Amino acid sequence: IQKRTSVLLPHINNITGIFYDFYNETPDSYGKQRKYAELLGEYFNDFNTDKVMNNFAKSRKNIRK
Repeated sequence: IQKRTSVLLPHINNITGIFYDFYNETPDSYGKQRKYAELLGEYFNDFNTDKVMNNFAKSRKNIRK
């Protein structure tokens, strides 16, 4: 059984920022959003994989503007 970790609320934005930087800088990440979203959604109590996936779509739209 896998133990999930909790994140203190003030640090959620920092963790999210680091995660998206990691995703965007990883050469083979394109097309593997679910796998990367699960890094947050499955291992941290304060994140939900589907919500992280939704944020991927939002962030990609913002990048294109």
